Amino acid sequence: MSNLKQIYVWLKKQKKRQKIIIKEKNISELHSWKYNSEEIYHISKKFFSIVGLRVISNFYKHNTWDQPIIYQNENGILGIIRRNKNGKPINCFDKFQGVDISKVERNNLILSVIRKLK
Repeated sequence: MSNLKQIYVWLKKQKKRQKIIIKEKNISELHSWKYNSEEIYHISKKFFSIVGLRVISNFYKHNTWDQPIIYQNENGILGIIRRNKNGKPINCFDKFQGVDISKVERNNLILSVIRKLK
């Protein structure tokens, strides 16, 4: 059996064995997560935080807008996709960590996240 096939078989077994249940909660009820008027963050400061940005640009019909952004404390790329399937939300996260971002193709992250949704 090839190494790739062994990995595929192992991943398939893991997918069947490991069950996960995700339920939405209010941010104020999340254990070890804090928020204030400027950010949402984990008390350890080891994970991502969500901060607000003001964008000023000349390439969009609106020159200025505000938006939240996910700020990561470590190097890597974080991909997040959420969709509804049969009326239920499906959340998928994937992360390439410790990589030279300039050499990673975004398609690899996108394909990885999409595969998890199937």
